[in-house]
Amino acid sequence: MSLWVFAIPLFARRLHDQNRSGLLALILPSVIIMKLYAQSLYDAGQLPVPTLGPPLNAVEIVLVVAFWILFLWPGTRGDNRFGPDPRAAPPPAVAPLIAP
Repeated sequence: MSLWVFAIPLFARRLHDQNRSGLLALILPSVIIMKLYAQSLYDAGQLPVPTLGPPLNAVEIVLVVAFWILFLWPGTRGDNRFGPDPRAAPPPAVAPLIAP
């Protein structure tokens, strides 16, 4: 669970590379938190039937696949609304330091 602390900002930056909103990175953790909350209510006896079982499992699987596709999708070429392209050529002052 503690990996989400590092994974959410990383995925948000990856979405920014693709010119998408970083808020999309919060969808999968919120679905998982809802499932864990419902499971805790069921375990405590406050829910008579686990109402979010199989449908939520299917949603989680679809979301995980969609997030992997988005994570591996190439970023936009050139600048976008979130800043300059990180893979663009370095500025001329840095280029001599990098050149072989």
